[in-house]
Amino acid sequence: MKTFLITGASVRSKGGEAMVFETYKKIMEIDPDNRVSLLSSNPDYDTPFINKVAEPIDIEVFDRSLPKFAKNRYTNFGVSKLFTVRDSLSMILNRVFLRHFNRQISYRSPLFKHIDTCDCVLQIAGISFSKDFGRSSALGWAEQMLIARIMEKKYFCMPQSIGPSDDWLINLSAKCGLNNVTYIMPRGDKSIEYLKRLNLRNSHVQFVPDLAFAFDNPCEEEDRKIYSRYGLDPTKKYVAVVFNMHLYNWGGMPMVRMLSTIIDNMIKSYGYTVMLIAHEVNDKNRADDRYVNNLIFDLCKNKSNLLNIQDDLRANEIKSLLKCCDFTLCSRFHGMVSSLKVGVVPIVIGWADKYFEIMELFKLKDLVVDYSQCSVEDIEERISYVMSHKPELKEQIQSFLPQYENSSEIMKEIVMNNS
Repeated sequence: MKTFLITGASVRSKGGEAMVFETYKKIMEIDPDNRVSLLSSNPDYDTPFINKVAEPIDIEVFDRSLPKFAKNRYTNFGVSKLFTVRDSLSMILNRVFLRHFNRQISYRSPLFKHIDTCDCVLQIAGISFSKDFGRSSALGWAEQMLIARIMEKKYFCMPQSIGPSDDWLINLSAKCGLNNVTYIMPRGDKSIEYLKRLNLRNSHVQFVPDLAFAFDNPCEEEDRKIYSRYGLDPTKKYVAVVFNMHLYNWGGMPMVRMLSTIIDNMIKSYGYTVMLIAHEVNDKNRADDRYVNNLIFDLCKNKSNLLNIQDDLRANEIKSLLKCCDFTLCSRFHGMVSSLKVGVVPIVIGWADKYFEIMELFKLKDLVVDYSQCSVEDIEERISYVMSHKPELKEQIQSFLPQYENSSEIMKEIVMNNS
């Protein structure tokens, strides 16, 4: 029996739900007595969500945030640095001196505390050491990896995108961190190329597809329940739009106006019913995908054929909705993965190389457009192409998909053989 600590994920993202639950399933297949916990930045959402699912999911959720009394005395940044320095010194004392006397200084930071009490860390990050998240994120990942190494814990970088970056500090952080982990699982060629450029001494690197490709699709009964709930007729023409709140934060109202124009054209010119689906939700105090979907809905003219779904859906409930679509328009990464998983062609508005490397697995990277450079014409050109080549594109997805659906089985073998 071993204890596994998942970091870097939250089930408020439906991609996070798929990856966390698929990881849990495989860890328990290794040994039913294993214990799995989640170090969460959103425990108020994650805890009740995990507790209410029908499957027997026994994941204990830990709060990653600092103690509340500390936040009241200092700025968050100051407290974080104070606790890190204090716990770093404690860790050195514990590992170098006090271990010989069977004594230990307790840790104050949840990160140090929970890594210390686990056997293996499972880092489920969508992307790490990327220029898009900057130096602070890279330093944070490297710090976590080094803490685990000093504490002599196994550390697995679960299937994720890594890099790219041309920033010297991000690259140095990546080398320092990744050279000290147990195993690295890049999920695409661009990540593998970046790791090669780093010239790591750590040779434990293996391509493993995204874990969401292994997450089982909903059955027909589950599909029927969703169609009944929203009054859908699978014989009609649907398109799903799975937009990303981040693109609104970065691109502002021009992004919203572009999407609303495209949606109106799909409804008016092609007779589609369009569904706006929230793929990531937050608590009531933070804006999420539902907020930007409301903005898009308000600007659209053809509201009679526009369904704005505000419910907090499970990952497979979203896949049921995607199943009945001719194609999808996605800027959520795992909305794209879910679309591929159910055999529906995604047109992607992306913001990082991670979109291109996954779509390239299916020879579909030309259907990805960078959000900072795309226009209505760029998207509608791809819509026209997909509509005229839909049978071939669906067949293309189905031909590649089977080789990626064993991703969690590969991950299980790696963890089992190295922990």
